[in-house]
Amino acid sequence: MKKVLITGASGYLGMHLCRQLSGLNIKSVGLFKTEKPDIKNIENVQFDIADYSELKQLFEKYKFDLVYHLAAVTPVSSIETSESYIRKINVEATENICNLANQHHSFLVFTSSDLVYAEGDDLKEDSPLNPLTIYSRTKIEAEEIIRKLSHQFVILRTALMFGFTISARRSFFDTSYEMLKRGERVKAFSDQYRSTLFVEDAARFLTRLPSITTSNEIINFCGFEKLSRYEMVKQLAEVFEFDSNLVLPSSCEEFTDYPMVKNIGLSFEKMKKLGFIPKNYLENLRLMKKRMEH
Repeated sequence: MKKVLITGASGYLGMHLCRQLSGLNIKSVGLFKTEKPDIKNIENVQFDIADYSELKQLFEKYKFDLVYHLAAVTPVSSIETSESYIRKINVEATENICNLANQHHSFLVFTSSDLVYAEGDDLKEDSPLNPLTIYSRTKIEAEEIIRKLSHQFVILRTALMFGFTISARRSFFDTSYEMLKRGERVKAFSDQYRSTLFVEDAARFLTRLPSITTSNEIINFCGFEKLSRYEMVKQLAEVFEFDSNLVLPSSCEEFTDYPMVKNIGLSFEKMKKLGFIPKNYLENLRLMKKRMEH
């Protein structure tokens, strides 16, 4: 039976991935820090991925065929986290996982970020990089380590994900939905545009990835559509029949201590060649609404 490791199993994408993996005939081990994923057929282990000796024992016990390394200090969390800790999790732990994956001949799938790029449209995987924050800088460092050391890997530069969470944590999408439902105003960036990706599509694609590519490459992990958060929340309000006047435009320039790239339009070519055919944002909203009504 194939053995799979998921780091960051209680995260936004991690929980959706665990749900997808739970229906497959594989042994899945999910690592979480605080919130235990309540998903059947997943062995959940509370774990500090910065602890190399514990990681080593885990790899020796299971000898994983496949590792999904999703755990990271996120952009939002990084604002209030020390640089040394961010580096410890995003860079050092990644290097340890990479080395252990090599020792046990594990295929490594690593989620990076679209925020590593300089501004532009149709950004291909070899387009110029310009990390503006400690988060995006550590993601590039982790990528470089994997490219240098890993025997078998795929790096996914992940677009702005949307969709409901299946954990206690709230995403921007969840928070916006809940505020609109309560009749509260929602401010959203109208001057930052990013490629988007439905989190459920992302999880499904991850389960297929090892069977469609095992080459050492970087892939823009995205759909074909680029939107601002303001547009996303406005359409969310309209589809779910909330008051769209509650959605107010704001500027990412208001966040002076956290510089942001204003335009990141990713090339969809590689994903398209791998057979990824997503619905657009509006279609996914309607799908989610229909599901909630039944």
